[in-house]
Amino acid sequence: MSAPSRLSVVTSAMRNGAAAPQVVMAMLARSAPAMNLFSVGMPATILAGVILMAIAAPALGDGIAASIQRGLDLAHAIVAAGGR
Repeated sequence: MSAPSRLSVVTSAMRNGAAAPQVVMAMLARSAPAMNLFSVGMPATILAGVILMAIAAPALGDGIAASIQRGLDLAHAIVAAGGR
């Protein structure tokens, strides 16, 4: 799988995975309204985000490296063409 397609798969998974803690917090808020969800929800959301970023880091790195290489190749082509 190439870096751009891997990046789109990881981005989609992160988007879906980032919503999961919010859905769980919404269900908890509905079932236990007296519970202070800010004290529970924020650390859970941060933890889920850190875990997703750790999982996505390799694919994100490949995508960033591919984008930088493509930009450098384009810059080299512009310089070789004399700036036209």
